Amino acid sequence: MLRARQRPTTSNRSHTTGSRTNPACILQKSAQGKIMRALFCVPLIASSVFLTGCIARTAVDVVTAPVKVVSKGVDLATTSQSEADEKRGRELRKREEELGKLERDYNKQMEKCRDGNDNSCFKAREIYSEIQILLRNNPVLDQPASE
Repeated sequence: MLRARQRPTTSNRSHTTGSRTNPACILQKSAQGKIMRALFCVPLIASSVFLTGCIARTAVDVVTAPVKVVSKGVDLATTSQSEADEKRGRELRKREEELGKLERDYNKQMEKCRDGNDNSCFKAREIYSEIQILLRNNPVLDQPASE
């Protein structure tokens, strides 16, 4: 079946008449181009105004970055007095816990030793020597706790 050739409607016809170009169409296209260029330039100009603060802030960040890195390194390398005190306090609490555990074990072994278990007597002597070594190395632990 042969199809009939479709005739162009007014909506899809070009703006040319024959081989010549319509002068009204040329003027319309150049005006549209100027409007499009203006619409393209407005955001660029606006963004340049708004981005100056951002660029300045970025420049400040770039300049101050090495100083921040060095100061952070110094902070990590040095220990403040409060940090040293906290560390010492943790170590003392850990040793006090260890001493308390050894004393409980010593008391249990001594009870078994009094009941006649020779093996418990030997273990009690070993635990007692560990307690003495711990107290000798940490004289603070030998003192009674202040209230």
